[in-house]
Amino acid sequence: MQQQALGNEGRQRVNPSTPEEVADILKHAKDKNETVIPIGGGTKQGFGGEGDEADKLLSLENLNQVIEYSPGDMTMTVQAGTTMEKINETARAEQQMVPLDPSYPSQATIGGVVAANDSGPKRMAYGSARDHVIGLRVADPNGEILRSGGKVVKNVAGYDMNKLLVGSMGTLGVITEVTLKLRPYPKYTVMCVLTFPDEKAVSAVKPFVSELLDTRLEPVTLEYMEPNLTERLFQTHGYSLVITFEDVQKAVEVQEKWIREHMPDTAELSVFYDNDVEEFWRTFAQRSFADAVHVKVGSKNMQVLDHIHHCKNLQEGRDVHLFAHGGAGHGISRVYASGDGAAVQSFVEDLRTHCEQSKGYAILTHAPLDVRKSVGVWGATPGYFSILKGIKQQLDPNGVLNPNRFVGGI
Repeated sequence: MQQQALGNEGRQRVNPSTPEEVADILKHAKDKNETVIPIGGGTKQGFGGEGDEADKLLSLENLNQVIEYSPGDMTMTVQAGTTMEKINETARAEQQMVPLDPSYPSQATIGGVVAANDSGPKRMAYGSARDHVIGLRVADPNGEILRSGGKVVKNVAGYDMNKLLVGSMGTLGVITEVTLKLRPYPKYTVMCVLTFPDEKAVSAVKPFVSELLDTRLEPVTLEYMEPNLTERLFQTHGYSLVITFEDVQKAVEVQEKWIREHMPDTAELSVFYDNDVEEFWRTFAQRSFADAVHVKVGSKNMQVLDHIHHCKNLQEGRDVHLFAHGGAGHGISRVYASGDGAAVQSFVEDLRTHCEQSKGYAILTHAPLDVRKSVGVWGATPGYFSILKGIKQQLDPNGVLNPNRFVGGI
């Protein structure tokens, strides 16, 4: 698929340097009946929205500082334009971390990660952005600066603003500052990669995963990958299951031993340790599928295995190149489809139909504007849409922020 316009641009780019300047820009936009799209590192420009541009593109690139770091309290307050890479480099100096692993950490900013409630394979153990935010500073569409959580609590109209703003795609306010809770950096790490070289071998995956999930083991990842991605990452053929453990050395060694003793006979095992594991996940997060349509699939945990195989079935007979992986411990799969434009669109439509019939969902998290317009970003409108619409109407009645960026055109 050739590079195409992503939309979500602005006729004028503005670059505030303080939260107060952000608030002033929003107040001016409201008074002039203008629309505003916030942007950080630009990694989510192809996510949501079916419009070419707003009146203003509000860049948070100048709000990129660590405001306060308290290693003893394991909290950090940062400006919204700070990259995930910078945050974790700062925390690593004190043997701590923010255990979020979104894609492109060198470009992705904490504001965008929080606004999209983003996460990666380690969501299984550590959760998503929502689980690590304890406070926000936000410029609302009226030009006021609000605080929620953390040291000062100020709710609006009875809403818990932390819960509302995380995952709202910047449609309710512009996050200018985030307070995060941290975790100790793991003392020891092991990654067990089970590769299943043929189609018959994969029948052993589901009972093995089910058995593992019934134990007291605490894997950080339980990521299932289709053959194209296995080949790209490990230079070997077949489906693969990537199991990561992070803890003190003795605890990790006990869990590694369990894998060795209980792994299916049809699987081939490769084991990686410490720095090699860190480098693998760092590279994994920076992997580039820029020319592909990205789909986030949500399902029950064990359905992830079926969805990954179904993707391969849907690929048959289509001019579509596919990469896919999913977490059997958290129910989120990521699918990357590139190739002939019409073939990719029909693939995504059929995948969404399959997911929704299975009581799941399929959301486009990166796609050219014309694909988002044709296929739709969010799929079926949820039954609780009227609640979301009511909240948007109360907090942003003029529709200043991120028009049509969220579910149902909010």
